[in-house]
Amino acid sequence: MRQDQPPHIIHTSVDDAPDDEMGDKLPARLEFRESGEDAFFAAVISEVNGDRVHFKLAPTYTLYMCCRYRTSLAYREELSKLERGERLAITVQKIANMVRSTVEVHIFVALNLLLP
Repeated sequence: MRQDQPPHIIHTSVDDAPDDEMGDKLPARLEFRESGEDAFFAAVISEVNGDRVHFKLAPTYTLYMCCRYRTSLAYREELSKLERGERLAITVQKIANMVRSTVEVHIFVALNLLLP
């Protein structure tokens, strides 16, 4: 995947989905490059137009799938469980900081704070 390409979702059957070391088999995962994750998270968190999103939990589910990808073996299979956990913690902290920043910027605009 080139850097300028958006993240993509890989669909598989539940039986073919790789075990993510948490005992779950996901029928889909969202893969994204670290080099473009800031722009991707900004698009999902702070640039979402709630009027145009039909599935209101789509941003939340997208971020969930990003976190699940960080825990899966599909994300840098050479990493140990500890290293994978550390990278997940960095990702979750980055998401939390972006959500906080979005709330602070739009504190007086109630519609922008309607997070799904």
